[in-house]
Amino acid sequence: MRRRQVLNVADNPLRDVASDAFVGLTGLRELRLDGARLALDNDSFASQRTTLTTLSLRRCNFTRAPWPAIARLGALETLYMSQVL
Repeated sequence: MRRRQVLNVADNPLRDVASDAFVGLTGLRELRLDGARLALDNDSFASQRTTLTTLSLRRCNFTRAPWPAIARLGALETLYMSQVL
């Protein structure tokens, strides 16, 4: 799965994104988690720090602030967070 560049798991009943959730997806450039009720670990996107350019968190209901996980994404160019609770 290292070649996957886009992963769309929008509108799935996700609750937690563990630090190893995307560990095998080292080439991931775009991730869509729209509509989830999320708790992000600080290292939820550790394997994508240098590759993830687009992250969509529209309509997410965060159980804790997502900023520590997002702040570590050095290649991030676009962040979608409309209608966030």
